[in-house]
Amino acid sequence: MWNYDPYLEPGAGHLFDRSGPGWAMGFFSNSSYRWSLPSWTKRAKVMMGLLELVTEFYDRDGGRFYLCNMDGMTLHHNKHFELSLTESSLPLSATQISTALKNITCYSWRDCAFTPQCTTLCNYKTHTCLPRLVRPTLSHACHVMTDYLLFDAPARLKPTLGRLLRRCQKLTWSMSELDLHHSLLSLELRDIIWGHIQNAAR
Repeated sequence: MWNYDPYLEPGAGHLFDRSGPGWAMGFFSNSSYRWSLPSWTKRAKVMMGLLELVTEFYDRDGGRFYLCNMDGMTLHHNKHFELSLTESSLPLSATQISTALKNITCYSWRDCAFTPQCTTLCNYKTHTCLPRLVRPTLSHACHVMTDYLLFDAPARLKPTLGRLLRRCQKLTWSMSELDLHHSLLSLELRDIIWGHIQNAAR
């Protein structure tokens, strides 16, 4: 349910723009972006693609990959509501991120922020950036899902979906048994979303 489409085929569009038109922001809250979103089932299909991608990147045999620039403007969907990645999403390997940060002299964690989604901590003794990111990509994906999917989720799904997304956003690389938590949360989110998509198709 996802594809890499650096040039974006006709009919593709970004997920959402929270900033909204400049003229409108004086009158409406930044939730006005919701007015023009596709139906919940179509958005759920896009988010299934995001979950599949994040899981694939996390479990990749040749080394993990991360989405280092992930928000409503850098993630896209095609006309079939499959997730589309472009170069603006910055899918990078752990090696690429480590190489970019290894020559930085840091004095705070802000110096080790490659992007908001790909940030490490600073070793204050050596003034070097640690190689491990603070949060896995799934945590940031759940932030996107909260903005894109939670606010008008079907009533029978919303409490469970909200609970899962809150747990997901708290994931950090420092927590014990992260692999287990990551796997379970990804599975539970996919189950609840896919279950709705299947029911809607009947």
